[in-house]
Amino acid sequence: LPLAVAQNTPNVIVTDIKKTDRGHKQSAEIVLNNLIRIKEIQVTREAGRTTVKFPAYISRKGRIYPQVKILSEELMDAITKTIETGEGARVDALSGKTDFRINRFSPYRGKNSPLKVFASVVFNNALEIECKIMEGVSRKTGRPYKFVSWPSRKDDSSGRWLKQVEITQKHHRNKIEKALLNRYDNLKEYKTSDTSEEWE
Repeated sequence: LPLAVAQNTPNVIVTDIKKTDRGHKQSAEIVLNNLIRIKEIQVTREAGRTTVKFPAYISRKGRIYPQVKILSEELMDAITKTIETGEGARVDALSGKTDFRINRFSPYRGKNSPLKVFASVVFNNALEIECKIMEGVSRKTGRPYKFVSWPSRKDDSSGRWLKQVEITQKHHRNKIEKALLNRYDNLKEYKTSDTSEEWE
């Protein structure tokens, strides 16, 4: 599946679906365009209507920040129908490229934090995924690090970080992350003045 930067191709389909039922709670995991895996989708059904809720970050102050945004009504309908039926589209139904563009890019100006930038990536003008750029020095090894962090949450029982969104194909993930990190490097070099944000 080829990947290119920002063209006007709104083709995003659900190519895989997994559902989990736990009593009254139901969750789903979907794959879009055989490329973007979204986990921990909460599913509720009331009065014959299915509602889906995508992963969100809740700050210390209780503010909710969506990590996944569906920008296309057509895609939202397709996701809902796929969750209801449990059947995704065939991979060979894909047509065209999965394009991406960097949308939000807001430096975080908190002191002594490895978090440097809040960013988001839009795919085919139909789907927006939040991410963060982290940079610092490892306390364990003393080595510098810099990477893109995709949506995840810390499991209370194990203390491990669980991925909520994954770019499953390494080549495509590397291309997207390279674009994000290059923009971050340019931001540092030219000291571009973007708006800052704090998640509290």
